Amino acid sequence: MKKSLLFVLLAYSSSAFAAAYPTIVQFEKSSIFKNFSFVDKDNWKLKNGDTNYLYNFKHSNGFDYMNIEMGPSKTSVKVMSIGFPSDLDVNKIDGKEKAFILEALKYFSPKTDAKSVFKYIESQINTSYSGGSAVYPRKSFGNLKVYAGRTLSTVIGFEY
Repeated sequence: MKKSLLFVLLAYSSSAFAAAYPTIVQFEKSSIFKNFSFVDKDNWKLKNGDTNYLYNFKHSNGFDYMNIEMGPSKTSVKVMSIGFPSDLDVNKIDGKEKAFILEALKYFSPKTDAKSVFKYIESQINTSYSGGSAVYPRKSFGNLKVYAGRTLSTVIGFEY
């Protein structure tokens, strides 16, 4: 039975495309678990059938958490958001928070220029948005979109 060239190309391109996205298994084996104090995790089904995953890590202040939420599935993570407490007046990213953000970015999009992304994050981190992260402006770095700002907490996100 002959397969058409179009079928072969579509099958190859869709499998190559799917492999480009990180997975939950890769995340749970990533260096972030070695370099930061993991506390707990949770997951839940969304109305559309996808699943979100939440991981809490101890914040450097000793009593808060830094968290990572991602989805939409175990085998294809296309959205990641990082959250940690906002400072009351001027939001400053401390050394541990910066390291946490950069480790998460390294897992999520290892070929992206981390220095440029972090510079953008720092430029947005004190901007408050009503309406949550859905209304934060996005900036593209290749095929990666990045957003950052504050609502009740500091939120940084990466999307494909």
